[in-house]
Parts: sequence; structure tokens; C-alpha cells
Amino acid sequence: GNDVTLTLAPTAGNTDNTSFTVSAALGTDDAFSHLTADGQNTLSINGITVVATDTDNDTATASVTVDVVDDVAEATDEASQNVVEGATVTGQLDFDGNADTATVTHIGSTELVFDANDNGYSQSIDIGNGSIKVKANGEYSYTAENLASASDVSNTVAYTVTDTDGDTATADITFNVTDGSGPSTSATPTTVTVDEDGSAAVGGTITFTAGSDAISSVAYGNTVGSSLTLTGADASESVTVKSISGNTMVVGDADGNDVTLTLAPTAGNTDNT
Repeated sequence: GNDVTLTLAPTAGNTDNTSFTVSAALGTDDAFSHLTADGQNTLSINGITVVATDTDNDTATASVTVDVVDDVAEATDEASQNVVEGATVTGQLDFDGNADTATVTHIGSTELVFDANDNGYSQSIDIGNGSIKVKANGEYSYTAENLASASDVSNTVAYTVTDTDGDTATADITFNVTDGSGPSTSATPTTVTVDEDGSAAVGGTITFTAGSDAISSVAYGNTVGSSLTLTGADASESVTVKSISGNTMVVGDADGNDVTLTLAPTAGNTDNT
């Protein structure tokens, strides 16, 4: 059902039937089978004739050849997308099979295998700091991995489309994986109460909320020798950090009045929060 329509028309100014123009039209849905994977090759239709007859029935025969040029697939580079670590984005690859039907067949050098049980997606392919899976029609789903550091990283991978003639086109898709939110805690200070004679102490609980990454450690943020703010005492007194050893910190004044702080995970805490 692939048809070429030829039209024979006299050229402009022709008054004696000596000059004619042959034009050809191919339907937008008509696609001839060209040589497999041979790029933009040409299929020629030969044996077409046009006969001129004069008034006493003498004839002259001209031949016409129709060249049908293969309409190869086209693929377009995708604009870079920012993706927060751990997040998933979806989209559509931009390609066109033109007269021939084309589908996505490769990510990088990996040939795609599509799974009807996964809504037609291909296998998941690791492209560095994330993984991508694609449908034959170009729909994709990309999931960014959690970063090992706070620095953004960029992933670029090529995708290949193949048309029904076996012709291919390749373009790139890029994802920029960005660091997510950090941990957070309450802006209200945690209060720890201790009697001056050391007879009783009431601990306070600090609660953190993890951001896009798990909390890997919790430690004092002060340094030995740094000054602390003292309220409710003589303005001439000062308190400094005297020592830090693991989860224990000692603070005190110059007269040897010290407070020892101990940082310990609460019962059942398994994620440093």
C-alpha cells in the first residue's frame, strides 16, 4: 500500500506540447522498505515511460525514474535536568522516525529488553550516579543515587533509536544530581539541669531530623579553649571548654568549677537522630 503519485503537466509557456514536468508525491504514511541499516539510501523505480504522439501518429518515448530517498530517524539531545539525590524524575526522549517507525533500542552500549510486567519499561541501567529505564516509545524514569559528598555530579548517557529499515540515530540525555537537604534540629536550646553540689542532674534530649542523607555521626561542635556564654553570674567570670574526649566534654571557670557533659544516644535510637 505504499504509493507514489505522478503528475504530468505542461511547463509554463509551453504552447506546442514539447515540454512537460513530471512531479511525484508520496503519502506521509507511505514508507518503502529500503536497504537495512544503510543510512539515507535511495530506492529507484524504473520503467516508467511518457509517450508523445504527433498528428499522424508518429511517437517518441521518454523514460522516467523515480528516486525514493530513505527518511532516516532523528534524535535530539535532551536539556540537562537537575535531580535531587534520591529523587526520581520522568520524561520523554525527543526523537522522530519520520516516514519509518522508530523505537529506542539502546542506552549507551546496552541493548534494551522491555518488560510488560513493568509497564513496558526496559531493565534499569546504572549510568554512574543514578539509573535509568526507558520504554520503546521514549518515556523514561531516572532515579538519582545519594551522593557521597555535598558536591553536585553530572551524568550524561547516549540513547539510540532504530527505525524499521534498521537506520539509527543517537543523542544524549544529561542529569545533574544535586545535594539534598541537610539534617535539622529545633532552634530552641536543650536545657540540662544540675545541682551545684552535684547531688542531682536532669538530662535533656536533643532531636535531629535527617535530610536527604542518613545522619552518620553526632559530636560536640565546640573546640577546646573556646569561650562560652555565662548568664546569671558575675560579669567578670568566664567559662571555657576545657576538654573534649569522645562523647564527654568538660566546661568550667578558672577557679576549677567544672561541669561534665555526656552525649549518649537515647534508648532505641538506631539512626543517630
